[in-house]
Amino acid sequence: MEAHPLCNSVQDRRLIAMFNQQNPSLAAAVCWAVAALLAVSAFLRVWHLGNIPGLNGDEAWIGDTAIAIGRGHAVQWHTPNGALLDPFFYGPAALLNALFPPSIALLRSVAVVSGILGLIVNFFWCRRVLGLTDAIVTTAILAVLPESIAEGRLGWEPSQDILAVSLVIYLSLMIVKDRDRSVRWTLLTVLALFCAAIVHSVNIQVGWFLVTALAARWGTTALSAFRRKPLIASGWTLLAAGVLSVAFRKAAPAIAYAFYCFHSRPDAGFLLGFIRLFSGRTVLRELAGSCMPVAGSERFDAFDMLWCLPWVIVAAGIGLAFLRWRETSIIDRTIFSAWLLQIFSIALFAGGGYLVLGLDRYGLPLLVPSALVFARCVLFLIEPYAAYRAFAAAAGIAAGAAMLAFFGIAFFGHVIETGGPGGDVFQTGATEPKLAALRVVADACPAHATCYLMTNEFWTYYPIHYLASRTPNVKVLQFTYIPKDLLVDFSKACLDGRAWFAGDPDWQRYLESTFASQGISFTHTLVADYGGSPVLAVVHPLRPNFTAAPAR
Repeated sequence: MEAHPLCNSVQDRRLIAMFNQQNPSLAAAVCWAVAALLAVSAFLRVWHLGNIPGLNGDEAWIGDTAIAIGRGHAVQWHTPNGALLDPFFYGPAALLNALFPPSIALLRSVAVVSGILGLIVNFFWCRRVLGLTDAIVTTAILAVLPESIAEGRLGWEPSQDILAVSLVIYLSLMIVKDRDRSVRWTLLTVLALFCAAIVHSVNIQVGWFLVTALAARWGTTALSAFRRKPLIASGWTLLAAGVLSVAFRKAAPAIAYAFYCFHSRPDAGFLLGFIRLFSGRTVLRELAGSCMPVAGSERFDAFDMLWCLPWVIVAAGIGLAFLRWRETSIIDRTIFSAWLLQIFSIALFAGGGYLVLGLDRYGLPLLVPSALVFARCVLFLIEPYAAYRAFAAAAGIAAGAAMLAFFGIAFFGHVIETGGPGGDVFQTGATEPKLAALRVVADACPAHATCYLMTNEFWTYYPIHYLASRTPNVKVLQFTYIPKDLLVDFSKACLDGRAWFAGDPDWQRYLESTFASQGISFTHTLVADYGGSPVLAVVHPLRPNFTAAPAR
């Protein structure tokens, strides 16, 4: 029996075994259907990249820092919460911003490439460890999850979590699979875990895969070593404990900050947050303002109950695996044990505040292991039932297509219709509001003059400051801080009509009332979102005989 060339190229007969042996062409159809899902997922990661969602201050701060690195300026190599800057993100971002003018799409391109590369790495290593069938299923799951797509469009470090976590997990499993070279795989896993923690400190949670893999590989040997050579074994144990202590000490500030964030938020319930992490309701609410009503949002509803079904399958698969513990492969035992330890430790450490609105990106390290566990459980459960294999494949493809359609409507459709009132920082229009505000000033600024744009807060300042980095005649300032060397020139600019102020409509009303009380005439330009609601206002106090150019 010959399979389709697309499947023959990877020499894995397990894919054909999923289907009726009399109809091998069905395997080819599955291959092409999954390829179509991956293509649509890739398209959704780049469509409207420059304006949906709106550019937030964290992304723009990274862009500003990347530009400073590219120009050789001194930078603080720690984030405000104490974590190291991710060199795997800042390096490419610095190079791109040195070669091309700043733009939102350029800033987010590193995230898009990282997200797609994460899918490729997951497929390659999962196929090597578990086979083609598992690689196809896990990669397809990661490709269609709303959290994966949405976070893969934002220009910040969590967009690299799937890539970093995949390497740690599969290198850990190679310790168990390739026992003859387990020392080599252990060293590679430790290096991968170190890099993953630099990418995002919460990625340290997948260290459970390394722990369980080492236990599976060396547990019996270690016990024997303690009996035969207790002093040597104790020395190695103390050395390992010392290395882990140093690593924990370095990561302590970031872990402490994360602990504070988690426990300072309302307890939404870990189970509810976990389910919404995979259904996408949390991230869609945050970025697009859709799919999760404000009233009663901390309670299960029908949509949440529907998303309990995959975890019922997981519970059944893991339960069956534990009942047949001796018959279950050592790799499956490692996967299930590590995943359960990861889930329980997060629930114990962070509680219900871990995956609430605004902190769902901390759950990204859960996506790869959960997709892997789900794939193993499904294949484990349907293996004895040959008649249902084709049905399971068709149902999985249909569910993936439904997820992509759901994301397209709830994310792009909702934003284009309403502007995305999920949060002020993410509201957007056909032209991203912060970029539109900058263009108002750049177009109205007199030729050969230096103009100033004063912003009212972090979320407005950094996006405009980043986008204006190659607009030399417009200097962007923050209301709370004016550099001493610019204070005099800014005061002159206010008198000469070369100063503009950008902020939310509330700040606009405050400024205009202040100017009116001082007898200063002014004009303003409102920047609206897709839905027509004002997002930013650009206020311009006028000096006598100064006429501003009409704003676009």
